[in-house]
Order: sequence, then C-alpha cells, then structure tokens
Amino acid sequence: MRANPMEVLIIDALARGSYGKRMVTVDAIGAGPRTVAGVLEDLGANVELTVAEKVLENPHMLRKYDVMMISAMSIDEKTVARIVKMWRRQRGSRVVIIGGPIASDPAFILRVGGDIGVHGEAEPVIEKLIESGIVDEKGIDYTRLKDVCGTAYVLDGRLIVNKRCPIMTRQMWEKYRPSTRAIQGYPLYWAARVYVETVRGCSNYTIPELAEVLPEELLPDKPVPGCAYCSVIPLWGYARSRSIDLVYREVKELIDYGVHRIVLSGPDFLDYGRDWLVEPHPLVDPRNPGP
Repeated sequence: MRANPMEVLIIDALARGSYGKRMVTVDAIGAGPRTVAGVLEDLGANVELTVAEKVLENPHMLRKYDVMMISAMSIDEKTVARIVKMWRRQRGSRVVIIGGPIASDPAFILRVGGDIGVHGEAEPVIEKLIESGIVDEKGIDYTRLKDVCGTAYVLDGRLIVNKRCPIMTRQMWEKYRPSTRAIQGYPLYWAARVYVETVRGCSNYTIPELAEVLPEELLPDKPVPGCAYCSVIPLWGYARSRSIDLVYREVKELIDYGVHRIVLSGPDFLDYGRDWLVEPHPLVDPRNPGP
C-alpha cells in the first residue's frame, strides 16, 4: 500500500490538432478520458481531468502530479509533443502514458517523447499498470512491462510493441465505471454535449466481395470485415452493450453534477441490446437478430 495516493493528471487533447485548441465541435465531450479516470478512482488514485488548452496556458500546474496521461488522436500529435515537453521541464522523467486513437500507430510514442502508449481497450491495461505497481511515482518497472498486453514503449532506444489484449466480454467491460465527478474538469461542461458510452464495437463482420468493385492492385491482402470504412472493429471488436441500469446511473450522476445535454453514444446504436440475445456467442451479424 502507498503511504499517499498517486496524483494523476488526465489531459483530454482530442481534436486539438496542431494548434492546441479545439476549432470544431467545441461543445462535445467524449467518454474516453472519463472512463480512464474511473479506473484510477477505483484504484484509490487522486485524479484530475483537464483539457489541453488549460495545460498549454499554465504549464506550472503540472508540478503537483506524479503521472500524466493524455488522450489524443493522430491529428493531435504536435499538441501532444508540446505537452510532453512541458511535462519534462516541470517533472523530468516522471511517467507519461498516452492513449486514444493516436496509439493505433505505436511509433508515435517515439515522435512525441512519451513513455507508454496504450492501444486497444484501455481499462484493463491502465488497471494492470497501476494496481501492480509497474507504473508508480518513481517510474516504470520495465522487467514486468514486457508482459503487459496493449502497450508500446521505448527501451534502450528501441520501440517495443506488445500484443493486443483480448477483447473484453460485456461482463468484463461493465465492471469499469466511467467517472462522473471528472466531468467538472471541462470548462462549461454544464452547457456541453456529454457523451455516455452505451455500445462498444460493431456487429458488421460481413466480409464484402471486393473483387468485382476494385481493380486488382487495390484489393487488400486479406479480407476486411464490415464496411472497411472505419477502425472500430480492429480497435474494439464485436458489439457489446452496457446494461440499462449502468447507463441510467451514469446519466443520473451527470445530471446531478449539472450536465444538461447528454448523448447516448455507440458506433451503431441499433446494435444496442442485440448482443444480449446471442450470448455467450459474440454479435458478429449486422442483420440477425433484429434490433
């Protein structure tokens, strides 16, 4: 047991681009950073969630934290690199963990100067890193990090990419509760559209016949599931729905904190509840059973 709780700062840098400021959808608050905050709260850490703009305006606020975590997309790489540089000036070699869509390219960790990238579903990875003490106030235990799936890191100047973690079952996913308290870290959160994750993954595993559509030189090396348009299936796997009770409780708590606009989100909301009808098998058919 730690004598004092770990102080962790989570920074939402999503859609901040190269400028460090969100230029579009300024009133949207995604569910990812709050989900990570919930994992850390359950582990007893002191967690603060803030936005990239606030850190860029006041780098000195970084001084009080033991670990920094950033959620970002690939377009946000320059902003992430700026924040990491500020962290190094204030906190030296203290640990930086970065996740979100940016981690789909593990080599990003080299470019931005972070310590650990988390790819795939973050909850079990963050839980493992913190609960087991692989990451703490003193640094990283690399001898044990090599066995943690869903991570990428730099060791002796070389990029190490561990295998992806297995897709969580619905029951495993539902044990992680997003933080509602952390919503207060967003400016004007009471006026924003706050997203609540209800469905994760996608059921469209149908393999399309592309040979009659694309010229031979454009055909993929292996069959691509679904519409092949987005990265939901490679990142999140088959569709899983959170229980009505868990969604209700999260929405109720957000309202109690003063949130007025809530969006029930999912890659395909018509998948909601269909997975319950085929359990224990995964939902990999976009048509059957019907919504």
